[in-house]
This record gives sequence, structure tokens and C-alpha cells, in this order.
Amino acid sequence: MRTGRRRAATVFWAGTETASEHPGYIEGAIESGERAAREVVASLRR
Repeated sequence: MRTGRRRAATVFWAGTETASEHPGYIEGAIESGERAAREVVASLRR
């Protein structure tokens, strides 16, 4: 099955360890997940 053009795989890191504020806490995980989601949406719009 032919799928046409494909984008190269991109990794968007998220998790409490990647948070700029509150690393190691649930608040940091949420912040990081929201940031990664914004990055994914922005990359899909390009």
C-alpha cells in the first residue's frame, strides 16, 4: 500500500524530568506535557 510522502520521525520529549519548573513533581509533568503538545501541534502546521 502506498502512503505518499512521509515526514521524518521527530521525537518530542515530555515528562517531569524535562520540566523547566517543578521537575520531579506532577506539576512539572503537566507543564512538560502541555509544552510537548504545543510543539507537536506547531510541527503539524508546518
